[in-house]
Amino acid sequence: MNNQNYQERIMMVMREKHLTKQSLAELSGKGKATISRYLSNGDNRTTPNLDDMESLAKALGVSAHWLCFGIGERTGSAEQLNKMSDVGGARIKVYSRAEAGHYIAGEEAKAIDEILVDSQYAQCFGVEYPVHQSHGSRWDCYAVVESGQYWYNEDMVLARLGSSPTPDFYTLIRAADRIIVYYQEDTARDPIHQGKEEDLDIIGVVRWGTWKRR
Repeated sequence: MNNQNYQERIMMVMREKHLTKQSLAELSGKGKATISRYLSNGDNRTTPNLDDMESLAKALGVSAHWLCFGIGERTGSAEQLNKMSDVGGARIKVYSRAEAGHYIAGEEAKAIDEILVDSQYAQCFGVEYPVHQSHGSRWDCYAVVESGQYWYNEDMVLARLGSSPTPDFYTLIRAADRIIVYYQEDTARDPIHQGKEEDLDIIGVVRWGTWKRR
């Protein structure tokens, strides 16, 4: 997990590959004005949907899920992992955030899906990742969570914060003796909490992510 939003990730890869807005537009099949609106922070800003992000990711040569959410490997291919044979991967169950709480507590929990992942994630479980605004209206997005693992700076975790029994996704940054907590991957906004690590009930660390069409 890195401390950037999707715009910063796009621009970082553009700089590395020496791409202009015009060249990215040509590679992705978008117009230059559309690319400019995607990268704008002004009133003309347009948020790309997941189909658009997939086109941008292919043009940039990176993972679509990493580009959109900052989850998982930068060059990993969600499509390749989801098409792996049973020999090369493992199947894990996916839960809603509410059901994940029951699963973690060792209670009966109803899975909403099952996905094929790389064998290194065989001991993980999937949790439905909430996607807002124009992202994901036609997609289901999942995060692969590894429980019982120590988190590192800028990791995204599944955790309970406050009195809510339902876990959610947060990005954590350690600053001296404080933990700064951002909602999901949105570190461009103000943090939602600052305090001690004991303020969070950390369930697991997000190791990878994927999405699929509904």
